[in-house]
Amino acid sequence: MKSNKSSELHELDRDLPTGPADIAALRRARRDTIRDLKLYFEFLAGFPAPPARELISRKGPAGPTPFEL
Repeated sequence: MKSNKSSELHELDRDLPTGPADIAALRRARRDTIRDLKLYFEFLAGFPAPPARELISRKGPAGPTPFEL
């Protein structure tokens, strides 16, 4: 059995067998991916910002102690 080096191309038919359902899923994932960063930021801006009180009341990773320098 021949071992492949990372720089060698793999035989995808043998090394990564895919069926019609796999190919359809890959195409859907590619189509549904957000490719434009500006559009992504516009999408995020569509969500309402939480109130400042809610943000202040959230506990940090170490608990309610504020961060100090």
